[in-house]
Amino acid sequence: MKGKLWAILLLLVAVTLAGCGGGGNDHPAIVQDILSNDNVDGYVVEDTAGNRSVGLVVRDGLNTVPAGIDPVTDSEYRAFLDFPLTSIPVRASVIDATLDLTIRDYNSTALSIPLRIDLVSFGTTLTTGDFDRALLIPLDTRTVNIFPSDLNHHVVIDVTDLMLTAQRLSLADFQIRVMEDLGTVVPGRIAIDDSTNTTVAPLLTVNYVN
Repeated sequence: MKGKLWAILLLLVAVTLAGCGGGGNDHPAIVQDILSNDNVDGYVVEDTAGNRSVGLVVRDGLNTVPAGIDPVTDSEYRAFLDFPLTSIPVRASVIDATLDLTIRDYNSTALSIPLRIDLVSFGTTLTTGDFDRALLIPLDTRTVNIFPSDLNHHVVIDVTDLMLTAQRLSLADFQIRVMEDLGTVVPGRIAIDDSTNTTVAPLLTVNYVN
């Protein structure tokens, strides 16, 4: 009887070790840095009369893309950034993701500018209709505050939830719309560095396992 019990215990231990893989079969985490595609990046601005126009980084030779409400003209800018996800396997399990932006302008009397970051899907051509959240519906969103002290510095934003949504929807690109989080706030506008300098260009970093 004792022999049978001992055999059963040995079998249980073997099954447990096999299930754990002995620690040798764990998939290592992969960190992938993805620069934004400045051929797609740009902004849409709407003036107080409701007129809209599009600015594109490459076409118009822009070094920055603005986001927020201009305190002087009250024109509203919404920035759009595109990060191709070709380097991330469709079935990858995302651990976390961050968005690194370098702020080149802070134009506001407010102590901070609240921004809304929408995960969207606008393809490869930015249009004036993409300004409208009712037309280009957010697939996910998060908010963040930008402070005067962020000027000429990197701001790293946790966008894990947005990246998980992008993976769940099998999106080919991680595309975001950055706008002022509207409400009873003081108008403010920032400018995001989108130059060819890779040390300050918008950067999406994804940590995942296959």
